[in-house]
Amino acid sequence: MSVERISSDNIVYDLVIKDDLIVLDGSFEDHFRYTEESISKLTEEYSKKHNRTCVFYTMNEKLSNSKNIFYKNFCWALYKDINPLKYKKHKYNFTYLCGYPREDKLHMLSNLFVNNLLEENLWSCGSVSKNYDLNLPHLPKIIDYDKSQKGHSSCWQNIDSRFFENSRFSLVQETEMTFLSNRYTEKTYKCFWMKHPFILAGNYETLKLLRQDGFKTFHPYINESYDDIKDRNERISEIIKQVKILCNKSDQEWKQFMCNINQTLEFNYKHAASRKNC
Repeated sequence: MSVERISSDNIVYDLVIKDDLIVLDGSFEDHFRYTEESISKLTEEYSKKHNRTCVFYTMNEKLSNSKNIFYKNFCWALYKDINPLKYKKHKYNFTYLCGYPREDKLHMLSNLFVNNLLEENLWSCGSVSKNYDLNLPHLPKIIDYDKSQKGHSSCWQNIDSRFFENSRFSLVQETEMTFLSNRYTEKTYKCFWMKHPFILAGNYETLKLLRQDGFKTFHPYINESYDDIKDRNERISEIIKQVKILCNKSDQEWKQFMCNINQTLEFNYKHAASRKNC
């Protein structure tokens, strides 16, 4: 078996040549950038070239067709033998790691800012290179991963427990917030391993995808109807409402909330561990 990293027409993938199969593994890319048609042409090209069946693995469940394009999430294989935290007294209501400042993320960050939800909470964002017409806090505030630091290992490969142990919940900022893709990444997966409650600022119907993959979400203890909202800005508005509700819980209310969702946190931790072999 041989493996080679290929870049072609804005698609980056691993080319895996096996005895009877060619696998194009595009798990690490932004899968809303290309179409089923473009991937099918690619698999047909490699199939003819190597005279064997060629398939493509994608993180975007919307692209899978069960013929030559198969859904596979790279984060299923991440993180092993991690012990969940024993949580301390909370310094922050939530942790919000924006990471690299893509447009969808900045819209979410801007809404948090104008709703006064960033002050005294744990958040991060990298530098903004484009001039977006948004209300934004002073940037950059990088606490998780600075790409300008050469030799710094990529933050998706590790879980820094400090970002979880002192906050009640995570507001997970996924890579994009579109309806063209339906995927989740290590950003969400870390919460499973840390047994951390979360609200998900991600693609349309991503919570639905999590449930399809065997995970449990937090309904009815969090109103997760935001997952059913196709329009990004409307979805962000509903997410903000749910963040405020969690932030406004008293200590006693939070204790009861955690009792209510404890089974879900335990289940997701065990299910994440079981998916390592997928």
